[in-house]
Amino acid sequence: MKRYFLVLLYAAAFLFAHSQKSGHCPLACLFHPDFGYESDSIDYYDPAIPFIWTGNTHVCDGIFGGSHDDFHTRKGFMKQFEVGYTVLQINYNLYKGIAGISSAFQLVIHNISLDHHYMPHRTGNSLEFEYVDNALKRNNIGITTLRIPVLTGIQTRNRYFSFQTGLSFEGRLLGTHDFQIQGEEEDDHHIHIPFLGVNWHVMANVGAFTIAFNQSLIPIFQVSNGRKAYTRSLTLGYNICFIQSFKHTRAIIKRRKAAERLF
Repeated sequence: MKRYFLVLLYAAAFLFAHSQKSGHCPLACLFHPDFGYESDSIDYYDPAIPFIWTGNTHVCDGIFGGSHDDFHTRKGFMKQFEVGYTVLQINYNLYKGIAGISSAFQLVIHNISLDHHYMPHRTGNSLEFEYVDNALKRNNIGITTLRIPVLTGIQTRNRYFSFQTGLSFEGRLLGTHDFQIQGEEEDDHHIHIPFLGVNWHVMANVGAFTIAFNQSLIPIFQVSNGRKAYTRSLTLGYNICFIQSFKHTRAIIKRRKAAERLF
């Protein structure tokens, strides 16, 4: 008897958990807003995580730190930038479609433009910069990562506004130095970067548009004198599936109001 009770309890827990989940694939916008719910339920959590985004990145000396000459980055807007793309989004409802947890699987690329008079070289697990008299024609560090944000947040019932915050975890798959010496062909080589990345993430949306702040908590590289470089990004994105979700919610609300008028 006890065994059957545990089986029923497990099944009930599974159904409850299943009913709290929703998700979609932004690439094809295979969005099922009533996944796991009754057809006329709007109690699901689906905040807008950007399908694509880009924005300015700042290479800083420590967490929430400022610039430092040891990193030899170029000054100016979008000299350092981040671009990203969301492959899959999954959400978990905590309270009536107003509060919940969201996660995603994302591909992110950082581009860091360096002073054209400083050539970076790998020394062990660090970077050492060598001054060159003849300025390089091209001098960039590129970092490719797979990122998984885990964010807790709130949204309005119509999903037009949301606010989320939490940590994002990333595997830094590739770090390259892309450069070109004057009069020669473009070249690149690998540089050492820590594989694991952890970031503090804050995100908000108005309709399909999102704005996000991202601060790395683990450095992206270290220079030979021991100074560590972190990134801080402010990005603007767009959620391609938002309109479908918004239309679905409005249609449910209209049907409910029509039914109330009949009774």
